[in-house]
Amino acid sequence: MATTADVIWTHAATAPDRIAVRGDEDSVWSYADLRDRITAVLAHLRDDLGVGHGDRVLLEPELRGLLVANSTPEQPYPVRDDDTATLIYTSGTTGRPKGAELTHGNLIACARTFATVFEVGPEDRGGTSLPLFHVFGQACVMAVTLYAGASLSLLSRFDPARLLAMIQRDRLTFVSGVPTMWNAMLRAADGLDRSGFESLRMASSGGASLPGEVLRTFQERFGCVIREGYGLTETAGAATYRPLDLPAKPGFVGRALPGCAIEVRDPDGKVLPPGEIGEIFLRGPVVMKGYRNSPDATGEALRDGWLRTGDLGSLDAEGDLRIAGRVKEMIIRGGYNV
Repeated sequence: MATTADVIWTHAATAPDRIAVRGDEDSVWSYADLRDRITAVLAHLRDDLGVGHGDRVLLEPELRGLLVANSTPEQPYPVRDDDTATLIYTSGTTGRPKGAELTHGNLIACARTFATVFEVGPEDRGGTSLPLFHVFGQACVMAVTLYAGASLSLLSRFDPARLLAMIQRDRLTFVSGVPTMWNAMLRAADGLDRSGFESLRMASSGGASLPGEVLRTFQERFGCVIREGYGLTETAGAATYRPLDLPAKPGFVGRALPGCAIEVRDPDGKVLPPGEIGEIFLRGPVVMKGYRNSPDATGEALRDGWLRTGDLGSLDAEGDLRIAGRVKEMIIRGGYNV
């Protein structure tokens, strides 16, 4: 089984000088640089701190300061498909935070699927200011970009003017964010020449559904369509997408990704027909293996291979999903779901 690092080693071997990451302060790392820095972190964790297979490591900013001059590239540690790659804590809207165990298989499935449906390749240049500790930035942006061998421009703190400048400076072909970011970018774009955004072919959005006016205005202003999607920490951020050959569909967050499935069920577990609101269940290779050290919570969330999301929604006749709220916000009155 390939690890999440294998693709970086492959790109470092086949195209070592290709840009992998651009940072805030004009720092640029090639794929060879990225591999060497990963090797330095590996050596530090293993040799200096005694970290071994299966141990948990909290990432800290101080890792930026590691020197790489004496680091000899090593091969990634062999893992199984179901070995945990990352722990991302989430509590949804209720309860104590739970550590979602995302496996190497989950992350690779997310990266491979999004790279395929959005046609991301080595010549693409992506960018975001999303935090990489969040599943959207980590799995749906960083992992996808590096899997494809593309370059990733990072802005450590969101600022609409700086993000717009980064799009122009690096000639980005796609950018990722959440609804508040698109609104702020539209306000900050007043007076900017549209010709500076000709390279931008796509924007991907998650976190909440976008109003139709924002979708239309963004396309008119920047010449590209925002592609909406839906996912959870428990699914590596991946569940739905809007195909490139279809227009935006305001109010909906896309249809099931290839290899994934969506069902909308009533409180008794019955699958509901299109148009009816119920709880959203998801299945596919992106679904986590469970919550760390929380067997009860895992058993509540994972049922016969399906993830119970706790979200309410409905599917239309074309299979597109509309989000309606949270299960705990639903009241059953006289047999009707309110």
